[in-house]
Amino acid sequence: MWCHNLTENPGYRWIVLSIYILSGIASQLIWVTYAPILSASAEFYHVTENDVSLFAAVFPLIYLVISIPVGYFIDKYGFRRALITGMLFLGVFSVLRSITESFIVALAFQAVAGVGQPFVMNSVSKLVRSWFPDEETALATGLGTLSLMLGIIIALALTPILVSHIGLTYTLAVYGGYSIIALLLVYILVREPVVKYGEERVAVGLKEMIIVLKNRNILILSTLFFLGVGAYTAFTTWVEPLVEAAGVPLGKAGMVGSLLTIGGIIGSIVIPGIADKIGSRKKPTIYALFIAVFLWLTMYFTRGTIAASIDLFITGFFFLSLAPLSLDLSAVSVGIKYSGAANSVLWEFSQIGSLLLIWIFEVASEAKNWLAIYPLISILVLVMFLLSLGLRE
Repeated sequence: MWCHNLTENPGYRWIVLSIYILSGIASQLIWVTYAPILSASAEFYHVTENDVSLFAAVFPLIYLVISIPVGYFIDKYGFRRALITGMLFLGVFSVLRSITESFIVALAFQAVAGVGQPFVMNSVSKLVRSWFPDEETALATGLGTLSLMLGIIIALALTPILVSHIGLTYTLAVYGGYSIIALLLVYILVREPVVKYGEERVAVGLKEMIIVLKNRNILILSTLFFLGVGAYTAFTTWVEPLVEAAGVPLGKAGMVGSLLTIGGIIGSIVIPGIADKIGSRKKPTIYALFIAVFLWLTMYFTRGTIAASIDLFITGFFFLSLAPLSLDLSAVSVGIKYSGAANSVLWEFSQIGSLLLIWIFEVASEAKNWLAIYPLISILVLVMFLLSLGLRE
């Protein structure tokens, strides 16, 4: 009764979004846990650092397989069940990975935990379009997407500190405990809106999915995610050699590289807020991409810690703000009934792009050098800009 009365409060939508943000952070914490502690993890499990990298690699691989079916689930059963399902996988199996010292067993638990990530990430537009009025959807999507970047920043910064103080086992237990708390908050406090709940559910099958895939905006936005998220993931994967190539000392490369994401966090609040005020998603997308083309190219000529820091921060501000704008526009383009499927398609393409561009960046760096990656990213963003001109409001 208490929850039912609370959901009738207009401000309750912000509680729902806040809990989603906590869930989004959890999905990234569990994914990126081992990335900043490769050597410590390799020593703990008695394997090589390349073996430890599989902990992060299994998440996008699983995403590729189940993202589209997850979209069906979200559209049919609603975002609440999707969040509960996702956090159940992430919470339970992240706790289980903390109670074993076997690399194979821990990797298996990590893989099953990865099943939960698409349930969380793909449900943001369904949640936002269910709870928020049209004039707030871009900002709300930006805040929801921000949690994904925030989770990565927290994981990269906090994990080495925790491991050095309490060890790997307890660090894994802390992250697992946090995920369980997020799961409980979702179960207790997150609700579907009373008025829209019955209207939003729809049986999504192959016919409906074809409708989504044939939508012009979805095709363009999927390509933008393929190139944009792919380039971002590849950059963060090779952040140390890329930032070092710009004249930053190796010891500071990770910190300077993280400014791209920090700028993106701020941009994901500011630019979607502007989009809501002017009532357009297309125009901010076009302008941000146009600016990002030159910002990425500037990194080719940038030398020194201060210059690289400023450039990457501003680049992230414009470039990474495109994710929430694209997710919101995808939901608008197909309607709220199919927003889960639309988001799933975008994230599916992003995972394919990530895997491909990580490999391309490595090959290009070996053929040329790491500095040459910046003009390559600039060309990719130029393609994104030209494609964005074909978007429809």
